[in-house]
Amino acid sequence: MKLTADESVLLASPEVMAEDQGALIAPGATTEVYVMARIPYTKPIRSLRFELLAQEEKAAASFLTFTTSGTMHSIQTVENGQPYSVQTVGKRADALERRTIMYEGIDSDIIYSELTLASHEQRRVQAALLKGYFQSADGQIYEADTIQPEVLLQPGAKQSVVFWARVPKGITGEWGLALGTALSGGKLAEPGQEVSGVLGVKKLRVNPVRPSASSSLAQLEWYPYSISVTKASGSLQEGSPSILLNITIDVKWMESITAADAGHKLVMVVKDSLGQAHERTLVPGTDIQVPGTRTVSFELTDEQYKKLRGGWFNLTLLDEFQGERITLGSQSYNLTFRSIQDPNVEW
Repeated sequence: MKLTADESVLLASPEVMAEDQGALIAPGATTEVYVMARIPYTKPIRSLRFELLAQEEKAAASFLTFTTSGTMHSIQTVENGQPYSVQTVGKRADALERRTIMYEGIDSDIIYSELTLASHEQRRVQAALLKGYFQSADGQIYEADTIQPEVLLQPGAKQSVVFWARVPKGITGEWGLALGTALSGGKLAEPGQEVSGVLGVKKLRVNPVRPSASSSLAQLEWYPYSISVTKASGSLQEGSPSILLNITIDVKWMESITAADAGHKLVMVVKDSLGQAHERTLVPGTDIQVPGTRTVSFELTDEQYKKLRGGWFNLTLLDEFQGERITLGSQSYNLTFRSIQDPNVEW
């Protein structure tokens, strides 16, 4: 295949993708072929000339040439609430936006979209790998990183696919997420392969939200998990410079879905009755079970605690992704004070 723009510019290394790679075409039959090439986005293209080549002995000979207009068509937009559909045979599935959130940073923000991909195949398959690009209301385009499970997808099963990109601070309004099936070397991309192109691109409208924090620590959304602090206790011995804390965290699946490790961390911030904040970062699978229940114990130490005869502490849980944070929820608890004379007194 040779591809020429405006009768003069030979486009380098066009890739050809057919519905049935390597299959013969019977007389009178048809097949669908996709041709992918890179064109500078700053260059207007008026025409494209396709030259199909056939291998004859040791040389490639031209057997068909045709020219078409180089009209640039806008990307089709999917209606709100409707999925992006993968139509490739053997990979058929629908991807529906679950939510899009914004992680606010100091110098930049992160836009983060969660999609649910549901397979429509009748057997276990490797789901099509998706590639995405975010577009702001003013037309700026930001390439998204994709987080997608590599395990095979059972018939009717679902997987969580995440797209995220770091963007300048303060961009507001509706965003677009252009989605397509990832290609590599003229074929559908497989896990671990470098993506060289995108097939069947359509755009979803997404409206990022900044989640509000809960006033309790029960059933907090940390998708695909739900987090609850089922027990939080703090004890202070009279005259001691240390407060012992025991925090029991229960993590459950929110739904039956396959998800890849996106690199999220759970941050605990404890504020004592003196107004001092203490922080601890929990790594899923190491410091906490996902899913599962685990009690995290640690001490707060300060000489000023020797003067206390009671008090409280406030516990805040935050979701950390790529160094940026969202507050999930916060709740306060009373300290148990144990005097030297009567260890059973509670304040």
